[in-house]
Amino acid sequence: TPTPGSKYYLPNVTKSLCFCGAGAAPGVGWTTPILIQSVTATSATLSWYRVTDGSLAATTTATLIAGSGVRIDPWSISTLPADTQYSVVIDAGTGTVNAIVTEFAPDGDNAMSYEGFRTQ
Repeated sequence: TPTPGSKYYLPNVTKSLCFCGAGAAPGVGWTTPILIQSVTATSATLSWYRVTDGSLAATTTATLIAGSGVRIDPWSISTLPADTQYSVVIDAGTGTVNAIVTEFAPDGDNAMSYEGFRTQ
């Protein structure tokens, strides 16, 4: 987006979501890494909410370098249960970022992405 913001909502982020009971390992079901591009921000706080009940599942911090990007894979956050769907809020404070979610599943043509929803 040509207009970066300080806060983004990502309504569908998953960690091995398959509704199959076997999603406790990487490579099973849908996993949706987040890509954050820093425009001016040096850090961002990510709040991970469970879609099923809205409860806060985890809070993480990403270290950023202005003019570059980072990839955050839900599998890198050990406190997040697998086979779960999350809504994530990215807050870059006074800095600005852009964010997208990439969605992947094994076997076949199983990939898509969407832009985060900027609020500020």
